[in-house]
Amino acid sequence: MKRLISLLALAALTMAATAQIKNFETTSIYKTATRTYLAQDTALATADGHDAIYSVIAVGLQWPVKFGDNDVTALQDTLLMRAFGVKDMSVDEAINEYLSQPAGREEYTLNLVADIDMERCGQRLMKRVDVSTVGFCERYIVYECSYFEYTGGDHPNYFSHYINYDVERNKMLMFNDIFAAGTEDRLEEVVLQALLDKFYATSLEDLYNKTEIHEDFHISRDIYLTGNEIVFRYNPYEIAPWAYGAIDVPVPVFLLTDFLTPEAAALFF
Repeated sequence: MKRLISLLALAALTMAATAQIKNFETTSIYKTATRTYLAQDTALATADGHDAIYSVIAVGLQWPVKFGDNDVTALQDTLLMRAFGVKDMSVDEAINEYLSQPAGREEYTLNLVADIDMERCGQRLMKRVDVSTVGFCERYIVYECSYFEYTGGDHPNYFSHYINYDVERNKMLMFNDIFAAGTEDRLEEVVLQALLDKFYATSLEDLYNKTEIHEDFHISRDIYLTGNEIVFRYNPYEIAPWAYGAIDVPVPVFLLTDFLTPEAAALFF
């Protein structure tokens, strides 16, 4: 009898282990490009000859070509708009347009150069954009568009935007596609509490005293999905001094069920 029970238990485990595996074929092209410019009109000559300002601009792009049987044109158009602020261009045209606008072009006359003479390099400006997937499951894929720029100040600036792509519906989910209209006041309370919990604070005043996070809190529209959370991204300077960097506030989905649209809820439940 015990042997029969053991065999039945083994059969049950075997059946449980043969869950359906979904195969979803995707294809991406990884595009990279870099250009270097030299500032020619600067009065920065020094005794040791380090008088050059170079401006380097770069792109790293994970470009979607295939997502199952989906027509990815809308996704491609959204990536071009979010990454480069352009439309009605091919991806290569958009990259070349971006590379023609290096950091420092407003302050200096910049000429394209083939090689950097490091012995002359007094300062290097930098500007780049990177686009890649940062999360996925069988129902959605998340893209991050991250930006970095150094124009010669005390520190560089950087920030990120996110695109949540509903694979089954072949649709980009923006903030208003994920959260139902009329729920923002209650949603803000939940996100604020998650922020307070993150820094072990009891109120906005307490939070400011501990972190210098601004008291004029708001809900970020830059959000991305994970397996069981929705993360609200606050970029540098958005609610806190630059030194705090980007602040991610993850909120468990079970706390957000009353605020989700039906299509957003279907991604989790």
